[in-house]
Amino acid sequence: MPKLLFTIDATGKVALTVEGAPGPACHTFTREAEDLLGPATHRERTREYHQQARTAAPRQVQST
Repeated sequence: MPKLLFTIDATGKVALTVEGAPGPACHTFTREAEDLLGPATHRERTREYHQQARTAAPRQVQST
């Protein structure tokens, strides 16, 4: 399950980090936060962003 981590510094600047959502799927989790807080002024892509989303391998069925 993805996690959203909010960090607010002394000046009120908000940083949002997504954990557990590899690839660009993280953007779907930040959309609502950006609607509430305003658009992002800076984006940093983490190592996790560059990972492929895990999907189940297709199963092969043998016919008899």
